[in-house]
Amino acid sequence: MPTNHATITIHGTAAPGGSKTGFAIPGGGVRMTPANKKTKPWMTNVAVQAASQWTGVPIDRGYYVVVDVTFFLPRPAGHHTSTGKRAKGWKRYHTTKPDVTKLWRSTEDALSGIVWADDSMVSDPSLHKRYADAHGPMAVIEVEWFDNSRDYDKEGE
Repeated sequence: MPTNHATITIHGTAAPGGSKTGFAIPGGGVRMTPANKKTKPWMTNVAVQAASQWTGVPIDRGYYVVVDVTFFLPRPAGHHTSTGKRAKGWKRYHTTKPDVTKLWRSTEDALSGIVWADDSMVSDPSLHKRYADAHGPMAVIEVEWFDNSRDYDKEGE
């Protein structure tokens, strides 16, 4: 099956998307903004870094997109002793907030119009959340896209 593939690395600490706060606009209407103050700067960071790494136009709506995303988040200082050894509360996997799906929500939205035409095109996301032990915090996004009008399963018959 022919594939198109790209890897995008976004340096920085991911912030969750999700909850919104509404503000009344004079003259009518409501303006919605992320409730978390770190979300908008993260989304801007994603957009800027992705635009510098993405070499073409956004993936067209005639394709479906498969992503594999790993968020590397800072490890709490309490996971290590002052001598650098593992502390009693050390954990291998990041199992506390923020939720990986909320990290993806803000990141996916920020990539719309840069990597893909619309985030609804992402049909198969695979999401992971880990500690950034050997490097700084970042998100590594593997992107594959396929022609949505072809039946790849039947082509091998």
